[in-house]
Amino acid sequence: MMKRHKKGEQLHRNLISAQARFSRVHERQKKGAQMQRNLMGGLARLCLRGIRKNHKKREQLHRNLVDGQARFSLREGDNIAAEDFISELPEEILCYIASFLPLREAARTSILARKWRYLWRSLLNLNFDVTNMTGNEYELREMVTCSDLIFRYYGDREANLLQKKELSFVMWVNQVLELHDSGKIKSCKIDFPLDGQYSDNLDSCIQNLATKGVEELHIKLSGHDMYRRCYYKLCKFPYWHFARVEGSSSLKHLALDYCAFNPKNNFSCLSNLISLSLKHIDLSQDDVDNIFECTRLESFKATICYFGKVQLKIASKRGNLKLKHLNISFCPSLEKLEICGATNILSLEFRGPFLLQRISFTNCAIPVKLSFDSTKLKGITYASGQLATDFPRLHTLSLSLTLRHKEGWMIPEQFQTFSELKDLVLRVGEVDPEFVLKLTIAFLKASPVLRRLELHLPRVAEETASELPRRLPFQKLFKSNCLKEVKMFNFQGAPIQLQLGTYFLRNATGLENMTVAEGNCMKVMVNGPRIADLCLK
Repeated sequence: MMKRHKKGEQLHRNLISAQARFSRVHERQKKGAQMQRNLMGGLARLCLRGIRKNHKKREQLHRNLVDGQARFSLREGDNIAAEDFISELPEEILCYIASFLPLREAARTSILARKWRYLWRSLLNLNFDVTNMTGNEYELREMVTCSDLIFRYYGDREANLLQKKELSFVMWVNQVLELHDSGKIKSCKIDFPLDGQYSDNLDSCIQNLATKGVEELHIKLSGHDMYRRCYYKLCKFPYWHFARVEGSSSLKHLALDYCAFNPKNNFSCLSNLISLSLKHIDLSQDDVDNIFECTRLESFKATICYFGKVQLKIASKRGNLKLKHLNISFCPSLEKLEICGATNILSLEFRGPFLLQRISFTNCAIPVKLSFDSTKLKGITYASGQLATDFPRLHTLSLSLTLRHKEGWMIPEQFQTFSELKDLVLRVGEVDPEFVLKLTIAFLKASPVLRRLELHLPRVAEETASELPRRLPFQKLFKSNCLKEVKMFNFQGAPIQLQLGTYFLRNATGLENMTVAEGNCMKVMVNGPRIADLCLK
């Protein structure tokens, strides 16, 4: 017994030591990535910073204009000339540099040189958000929350201040769009708390964007609270402007948050729409039917949407759908989902504490990627039996289970076989860590061709973290020949977690890569062609 205890302590010390060695490498890689992201943005800021820093010197210099390029001469007696080499770059590169700046800073580049004067008006990607408008996102979000409840009944000083900021934002957006002299806008994002009184302003904005052929549009009109939804009317999204454009609509990607969205029969005017993301929006079954009249729609995501009924049907009156990816997250009261005619569907994702009891397919392809995140999805009983029958061609499975009662911890003796499953992600919370080990072994037995496993371990209580678990007979456990990669998150180094790592080392004979993560910080603990050869004897 003492010998086993010492061996466990030694393995624990080795893992902790390896974490310390790789943490420094992780930090260096993180800093390098950050430097690369800031490179292009820093190049444009350098021009502005140099002008502000040398403002007094520039007053003594003589400005010469040659071919529209600003050149500065040094004081008399100096024989070195400073030139604006950046402005000599092609206009396409200058636009690319300016695109890394916030919109207001991009407009300020007009003072750099004559060539920069109108450059910002040709930007293809426009971002109108809280930070661009006020410079401080959290200050305005807090003001929105307070004014919606407190000052609505006890005073209007802050409410008037908020209304002034809203009006200033609307005028700024309209001014930028009017000055924009490029015939094309590729993407536009509007993120600012606006209520229904600005529907006309949003209408003119969308009309302008539709005329300029916007391809990607993201509109978020409220903060992170729910108060605006309760006390104010929402702005209507005027999708019909895209029907009035000559030719077919250019809009391909649309995301709406806190908007009034009621698609009618003419919603099919968005004939080129590929992806649609909706959040905090009320939808009826008729609205959903009209949405899927867009014949090219491949991705649909609904987050915290209210469908009004417990059953949702996804189908098209025009025949088969081109839908490939379906994501429904935190939509309350949804119990039944029916999918019809989705012959190209590849992935399904369901998240949140809704009571999903039934999924049915009619004339559909069987998805190969599935993600469930629910506390009420029939737990282990469904995962071990009906799941493999409902989705026989699964290649990727992400399963999150929170079993709040110990009777749900019972693992069936035999799982249905996942004959094609290659990638498995397990998230199990609020259970005995030993249960995770047994559940993992059960899935390995049921997945003969599994190649990648990702485990999100439950937190081990401090009072039990140092307790030695009951040692499992590794020689009697299931051995996997196909498993190549294992990742373990929330790894604390507790004995039960070390035992889980030892199981993979002893029984995954083809294991090539094993990674553990303390929280979100990953460390590659073992990496080699056949690390099973390094297992403890």
